[in-house]
Amino acid sequence: MLFVLTGCTKSMTYSKARNLYATGEYAEALKIYEELGDFADCPEMVSVCYYELGREAMLEEQWQEAIGYFEKSDYHGAPARIQECKDQLTK
Repeated sequence: MLFVLTGCTKSMTYSKARNLYATGEYAEALKIYEELGDFADCPEMVSVCYYELGREAMLEEQWQEAIGYFEKSDYHGAPARIQECKDQLTK
């Protein structure tokens, strides 16, 4: 019975993270995905959240901060974004 409750709790927590992500609350979603560890697609969503945080930092022209987020992301576009930020820093 404990296993069922734990799985149910994780599913509810995961749903909360998905909702936060969907509304653009990437930092809050990231915290939950990290806490859930290997549950479902959480490792991939951690990477996606870091990527989205990097994009937000770019929009605010926070180039160093963006680079830091992109470096934590395995998302396919991260290397190109890192280069874009570095290019902005050398202007």
